Amino acid sequence: MNAVHIREQLHTYINQADTKKLKAIYTILEKEIHPQMPTWPDEWLKELDMRAEELDTEQVKGMTLDEVIKTAESHLRRQK
Repeated sequence: MNAVHIREQLHTYINQADTKKLKAIYTILEKEIHPQMPTWPDEWLKELDMRAEELDTEQVKGMTLDEVIKTAESHLRRQK
């Protein structure tokens, strides 16, 4: 049975299901329908805010992704 056929069967079933069955299906799938956003510890968020502020005020020099990749590749080459 392919995905298109499965979708059609599910749509048909859901459109005809009574409220009790719909609630049961929804309960099973709820976390997939509305995934939870991860919560980050306050200390971690404070650290991110502090680092962003340091970059914004140029207290520290940031690097572009390309610079990070080049630096990492350079270190890897030296280790060989």
